[in-house]
Amino acid sequence: MSTRREFMIGTVAAGGAIALAPAALAATEPLFLADDELAHASRLAADAASRGWRIVRITGDRVRFAREVFGPGAPDVVAGATRYADFIVLAGCASEAGYRLTGSRAEGGLVRWKVVRLRPPVGADDPRRRAPI
Repeated sequence: MSTRREFMIGTVAAGGAIALAPAALAATEPLFLADDELAHASRLAADAASRGWRIVRITGDRVRFAREVFGPGAPDVVAGATRYADFIVLAGCASEAGYRLTGSRAEGGLVRWKVVRLRPPVGADDPRRRAPI
């Protein structure tokens, strides 16, 4: 027999797990960024969507857009088909957020690229493993 307190703790824990499930799914779902003004980018986005990638159209201020894309809850893999200037901004913000560029290819005015999140080794945050200053 459980107490009312145990029941409430279990209910809150289960509710939290249910609330976090979509966020966890979104963080693992690959993301494809596309510039709709480039016809080839739209075709690549359609192909990525058919393979299960979530598509996001690049809009507004590129730095703010990149900070939102690579902010909390960001996916582990992000790819894109953008102009060169947008590639530079997005790849720079991705690098600051702990991603590594794994590939890029220029095709005329379009750059295809992909970044993946770097994972620290297990125990890397352990203060005993840090070198003294």
